[in-house]
Amino acid sequence: MCETYVHFALRHPGHFRVMMRYDSCQLAKYPTARFEADRAFDILFDEVKSLLGESASDETVKTQTAYMWSVGHGLATLLLDGPLELKLDGIDDINAFINQVSRTAVASIHI
Repeated sequence: MCETYVHFALRHPGHFRVMMRYDSCQLAKYPTARFEADRAFDILFDEVKSLLGESASDETVKTQTAYMWSVGHGLATLLLDGPLELKLDGIDDINAFINQVSRTAVASIHI
């Protein structure tokens, strides 16, 4: 899911930026957009809950969901805006890099 999020942002930077800007897209005024945003978040939440297991508390699931979203969103933003690639002195294989960051994030999920 993280990889898909980042790849979407890289392929559609305009959409990605507008989707995350409350001043540009006030979801309260667009019920369909709000529904889709909620649906996407619920998918992520449910996946994190599945990874953590049924015994995970709601607070742990919320925290880990915020973490996963932050990783995907942060990576997408840093790649779009350029500072990450500059700091890393280039990225040879962007797909492999996104995959590895995503795997690292998933591996760090714990109760």
